[in-house]
Amino acid sequence: MTIVTRSAAVVLLAAAAAIALGQAGGQPSAPAPGAEPPSAAARLAAAEKACMFLHDLADGSPIAHQTVEHSYLWSLRRFEAQRDVEFAKDRGEAAARRHLEHVKALHDKIAGANAKGAFSKFDVAATQYYVAEAEELLAKARAK
Repeated sequence: MTIVTRSAAVVLLAAAAAIALGQAGGQPSAPAPGAEPPSAAARLAAAEKACMFLHDLADGSPIAHQTVEHSYLWSLRRFEAQRDVEFAKDRGEAAARRHLEHVKALHDKIAGANAKGAFSKFDVAATQYYVAEAEELLAKARAK
């Protein structure tokens, strides 16, 4: 993949992520007319399944599947679904803690691989942001 093609792909993924995050806003979106709203349990099961593909089967460490953003978005989706399923129990604290652990592990793996030239400095910076955001999500869940 050329640098221009990869850059274009990153820009498109970032735009899609911004749209997805803007739509999520912590609240479920309204279902299409006549459609049944997806349950949080169904979203959690689907996100768990997708996240299984983003972890090394041997040691469980995260894998940046297409981009680091791709791995992050699926962790965020799993967090949101788990938070919705377990909200009455702990206000999403366990879900936030799990998401934080995942993005920290992703950051560590990307930072280590970056030393070998496998990822860019942008990817490392992006994972630093994901960790800071996940720490904030956990702090908010604990404060509720």
